[in-house]
Amino acid sequence: MRIQNRLIKDTTLYAVGPMLNKCIALLLVPYYSYVLAKDEFGYYDLVLTGSQLIIAIVTLKISDGLYRWLTMERPDKQKQIRAISCSFLIISGGILLILLINAFVPHAAFPFKNLVCGYVISGMALAHFYQLLRGLGMIKSYSFLSVITGGSFLLLNIIFLGVMHLQLQGVILALLLSNVAGVIYAVFRVRLPEYLRLREVNLNTIKEMVRYSAPLVYNAVSWWLMGGFDRYIIAIFLGLAANGIYAVSVKYCSVIILVNSFFIPAWQDLLLKNVAAFQVKTHVAKMFNHYGCILFSAVILLSAFSRLLLGLLIDVRYIDSWKYIPLLLSGAGLLSMTSFLGTLFVLEKKTVHIFKTSLAGSILNVLVTLLLIRPLGLYAPALGIVSGFLVILLIRYGYYKKKMELKINDRRLWFLLGTFIFTLFGLYASSLLFYYSSLLISVIAILIINRNLGKELAIVFRSIFSRLRKATG
Repeated sequence: MRIQNRLIKDTTLYAVGPMLNKCIALLLVPYYSYVLAKDEFGYYDLVLTGSQLIIAIVTLKISDGLYRWLTMERPDKQKQIRAISCSFLIISGGILLILLINAFVPHAAFPFKNLVCGYVISGMALAHFYQLLRGLGMIKSYSFLSVITGGSFLLLNIIFLGVMHLQLQGVILALLLSNVAGVIYAVFRVRLPEYLRLREVNLNTIKEMVRYSAPLVYNAVSWWLMGGFDRYIIAIFLGLAANGIYAVSVKYCSVIILVNSFFIPAWQDLLLKNVAAFQVKTHVAKMFNHYGCILFSAVILLSAFSRLLLGLLIDVRYIDSWKYIPLLLSGAGLLSMTSFLGTLFVLEKKTVHIFKTSLAGSILNVLVTLLLIRPLGLYAPALGIVSGFLVILLIRYGYYKKKMELKINDRRLWFLLGTFIFTLFGLYASSLLFYYSSLLISVIAILIINRNLGKELAIVFRSIFSRLRKATG
């Protein structure tokens, strides 16, 4: 029980803060739909997605390198000081580079460019502090940092939008200042000055850290091509207003990503903490089917209720966003399943396969979106995401099918697929009676297929934890 309790405790601590952040961001979407024009929402979405790529490239993912070094050198504070000092030197260089680029960017091209620049810089610093806290083993502080940023973001939105009516400027300002609040907390919590020593900056250490972290940039870029580049294609070909509608659809589908972001780290920890990790391979096939069933049950239900919920919650200007949700939810479900199989690559230390498969899916996603954006409009990027993640899943599944004895439960798969198709007929039907009838039937079908799932999951986890206890003595 010791291993199980520790895993549950750490997973809970990691989940609480980020969950609060993501829930706040999700709950603010209906409010934004009333106070922001569609083109403003579209620009706001571009700022969020673009900043992710900029931070990854400019910092060379050094935050991940810092986390790796701190976990390796935890007993040796001198080496920790050296790693932290070197990493902050690289972060400082990245900040200077962003400031230099911003100086040459015309105001007309990027509204509120200085605020956006400040948001990117603060986001870069905040991401670094998250990894610093993890590396130092300060998990409670890591979680509380998310609480601070999420809580301050909500409060600042109320002030800037509800009281001062600053609209888009207020949203970006809230992003910037909530990041700053998080950075200030982290500086004092870590006691950063104690870990910064200019004389400890070592060129060899910097080279080693960058040698580890730089390849991660390629993986970050490939994932950005899957989930961020399509927004810029939409903005170029269809306009910012169309991207605003698409952004609402994506935010609704983030529920699936939220679940995946908590399950996958816990599952990966469970595998990696086992001394002989492939003792659990007999359970991987069962968990693959169980997790897939849960995910696509959620996809069906969220798709079925999307038309009803968005009609009640968001402004009428964004009402068309429900049309693209079933495809985007399917893509999110496929993403989650590829992440599940990706943990097996991590287990075998074959992370290069993660990059290769992700790159293949990214290329297909971009091609489908570019070729179909004119005739199909916003359906094109949604189809691109589905096709991209489907290819990644098929490649990874094919790799592990024999090696891990993976076998999809065909009966369950066809039942879910049939239910999803019926749900789509009801969702796009003009008859409200048919739509509400399909809602009821979909719920009943999902309850039937998942009636024994809880018991089966409990048996699988109990067996895995039993093996873990034996492996660790």
